[in-house]
Amino acid sequence: MKLKKTSIRIAVIALLLGLLFFSLKYFFFSPTPPEYLTAPVIRMDIEDVVLASGTIQPIQYVNVGAQVTGQLKTLAVKLGDHVKKGQLLAEIDPVIAQNDLRKAQSTLAQV
Repeated sequence: MKLKKTSIRIAVIALLLGLLFFSLKYFFFSPTPPEYLTAPVIRMDIEDVVLASGTIQPIQYVNVGAQVTGQLKTLAVKLGDHVKKGQLLAEIDPVIAQNDLRKAQSTLAQV
């Protein structure tokens, strides 16, 4: 019986202390008011420049293959130019191909 009375007293005291703490905090300690960052209004011109970063993707991919290899003699197009079917893109130096042809002809003549 004595244990019950002391535990009830401890519970009541704890409840009263908690109620006292929250009432003091609520009524006497008001929260700090919010601080607002402000700046004066300045009239200026609006700029029409947009800065952006990213990767540019092409609309269509085209595979271009070469049937002949060698050094380029002339290049008829620039990076980003629009090309059409049959348009000359580059001229390859024919000296290497001509030498390979002569070599194959002389090998054929020896056989």
